[in-house]
Amino acid sequence: MSAAMRWLCLAQDITNCGGVSAGFSFRNGWEAAYPETTGYIVETFYHNVAFSGGGGYRTMARKMVGL
Repeated sequence: MSAAMRWLCLAQDITNCGGVSAGFSFRNGWEAAYPETTGYIVETFYHNVAFSGGGGYRTMARKMVGL
């Protein structure tokens, strides 16, 4: 779980806009943030706050929704 969350955090950090990248390929690298992708992932971050006790996931989730 922690490795998956680190990957998702990277996918958010790489966009510099609060959203989450739509994907990654070895040929083209990271894709731009995509609202649908971000919408699916934000709930995962909120659930992980309860599971992990924090880890900054609440703050990152709030960035995703523009708070």
